[in-house]
Amino acid sequence: EFLSYINEATAYLNSTILFGDDAATWAANVTSSIDSAASTIVPSTDSTVIAGYKAIASASAKLLSEAVGHMEILFSITISTSAVGIQLALQRPFSTGEIYITSSDPYTYPTIDPGYLKHSADLDVLRAGAKFIRSLAATAPLSNQLTGETVPGSSVSTDDDWNTWLSNNVGTEYHPSATCAMLPLDQGGVVDTELVVYGTSNVRVVDASVFPLEFAAHVSTVSSLTSCALLTGFHS
Repeated sequence: EFLSYINEATAYLNSTILFGDDAATWAANVTSSIDSAASTIVPSTDSTVIAGYKAIASASAKLLSEAVGHMEILFSITISTSAVGIQLALQRPFSTGEIYITSSDPYTYPTIDPGYLKHSADLDVLRAGAKFIRSLAATAPLSNQLTGETVPGSSVSTDDDWNTWLSNNVGTEYHPSATCAMLPLDQGGVVDTELVVYGTSNVRVVDASVFPLEFAAHVSTVSSLTSCALLTGFHS
C-alpha cells in the first residue's frame, strides 16, 4: 500500500443496479426532460448553445439504458487510521455550468459556475449511489469488519434527507473535461475536428475539455498530456 498512490478498489454501477425495476422509467423521464432542461438550466439564450446542450444530453440519455457506468464507487483504505471510505462519483451529469472570460488580461481568472445539481437527474443518481454503498457496507463479509457509519450517519435516511445532505456536501473531483466541446459551430461547439478554435486559424485546444461527453473513467492522464490548452475544462 505505501508504495502506491492508488489504493482504491473501484467499480461502476449502471442504471439497473442503481434503480432496479424503475431504471427504464427513470431513463425515459430524463430523456423527456431534455427540452425543458435546455430552456431552464442552460445559462445562455444563444440558440447554438441550447442546441449543443440538447445534442449532448440526448447522447448521454441514450446511454442510460445501456450496461455502462453512471456512478463510480471507490473503496479507499487510507481515509484515516480508524476508518475506511466508500466514495461515490457521478460520471455523466446532465447539469451544465458556465465559464466566461471577464478581462483581456490573460492572468485574470475567468468567472466559473459549474452549475452542480441543476438537473434533478444528477441528484437522483447520487442518491441512489449513496443508498447502494450504504447497503454494501451492511453486507457480509464487509459488514463483519466495520463498526458503523460515521458520515453521513443514521440521521440521514429518507430521500429528502439524502437530497439535503448531498446538496450541501457534493464537490468536484480531479478529472476535468467537457468545457470546450468538439461540436459543429451551430451546436455551440468551441473546436472543430482538427481541434482549432472556431474563428481562429492557429489556436487549438488539446486536452480533455474537447470531449463533448464525460467518460465513465479517470481522464486525468488525458488532460495532462499537454499544457498548451487555451482553457482547462472541468465537470460541468
